[in-house]
Amino acid sequence: MGLTSVLRDALDKRVEWTISLVDDRLGRRRETLHDRLDDLERFGRGALQAQGWMDGDGRLGEPVAQLRDTNAAYLNWAAGPEGYAAQAGLWFNPPVPVNLVPGGVEVLMVNERVIEQPWVFAQVGADRPLRILDVGGSESTVAVSLATLGHAVTVVDPRGYPVAHPNLTVAACRLEDYDGPTAFDVAVCLSAVEHFGLDHYGQEASAARADHAALRTLRGLVRADGGRLLLTVPYGPAFAVAGFERIYDRPALDELLDGWTVAERRVAQWRDRLAWELLAPDAEPTGRAVALVAATA
Repeated sequence: MGLTSVLRDALDKRVEWTISLVDDRLGRRRETLHDRLDDLERFGRGALQAQGWMDGDGRLGEPVAQLRDTNAAYLNWAAGPEGYAAQAGLWFNPPVPVNLVPGGVEVLMVNERVIEQPWVFAQVGADRPLRILDVGGSESTVAVSLATLGHAVTVVDPRGYPVAHPNLTVAACRLEDYDGPTAFDVAVCLSAVEHFGLDHYGQEASAARADHAALRTLRGLVRADGGRLLLTVPYGPAFAVAGFERIYDRPALDELLDGWTVAERRVAQWRDRLAWELLAPDAEPTGRAVALVAATA
């Protein structure tokens, strides 16, 4: 697939809200979407040419064995959470990110998404269509996967959601400002509330416990007769606020879930850079971990 095709796909009609951002990156306004794509192609080719990525026939790329450290660093940044896709709102946090190094490519790490996402799918199932609220899902493919399975999914995230599907509705707002339909069967909160109220994702830091407020809000958005919560949060031996996220321990998680009836609580622990381990029920971690909680209102 050529660079033009990639850019055209990335700026499909479904995500035209990125056009103004593209114009800002280009430093000028263009008349049509195709003008913007042509400019992006010329810009991309120029950047790659400057990196020595054009061979004698004008083709892109080089054998991986010839990958240089400067090119590897540039490409890692470009594909990462601060690179071009992220700046356009089109970065999805992968369970297994890779890292380019001089002369090769390696697995950077296996992160908690590798257990969180399949756990959510198993909890939701596909036996019958459900009405699902996905909170803070902008950088996740979970919402569109659930929509593809036949569920009616609403994503609530101030950054919006860049993928369209007939079963998918987007509310580009904070959870506390959501005023759409309620009585959802399931609320999914995957690696989200630990950031609420902290100085990250464009939000201002607040002394109030926005994570607690979010869980109270969700109780009013799911069905009163059996509406479910699927929650994942960072978990460890002691509660801490580590920069842009909270790490919960058992008492802090119990406090967060006040008012909910916990049906299942599991913990997956980070064993090493490339593996996570699902602990026995009610087992507590000795290090970095993620809590997986299924609860009812």
